[in-house]
Amino acid sequence: GGGSAGGGGGGAASGRSGGNGDGGGDGGGDDDDDDAEVVSLDASVDLAGIGVSVIDQQPRELLYATLSGIVARVTRSDVNDKFELQLREMQIDNQLHTTPFPVLLARVVEKKEAVAARPVVHVSVVRNVTHTSVDFFNYVSVLVQELDLKVEDDLLLHVLHFY
Repeated sequence: GGGSAGGGGGGAASGRSGGNGDGGGDGGGDDDDDDAEVVSLDASVDLAGIGVSVIDQQPRELLYATLSGIVARVTRSDVNDKFELQLREMQIDNQLHTTPFPVLLARVVEKKEAVAARPVVHVSVVRNVTHTSVDFFNYVSVLVQELDLKVEDDLLLHVLHFY
């Protein structure tokens, strides 16, 4: 019956959960003020997708990158800075007309739904800001699903001449 919103029982809220450090009590008691995290910034961006072309001096399109399902979140508090980035899908296409490999980089097609549902890239960083003399990271994670990379020498030469 009638619990509070969020309904989690069994202990005080951890500082790892985002967005609940606004100073409002949730029944945890006032004697836990040392553990309370005061959030000063909680910003997020959610984009359906973006596309980026790499074009040389000719002008000729060399590469086209598609990123979709982009979610980024930054949270700052008096205890931690948190950053999270997820890319649901990512593909880079070779735009040279003579290429035998039109797809340069893409996720390996998985038959398992659980693997296909995961973001292709997931980056998460939690930095403790209470240590002023050293950068102290509580957590750093970079997860990349299996990718298929197919590169040809003609594209490499065009990209090298780009610089």
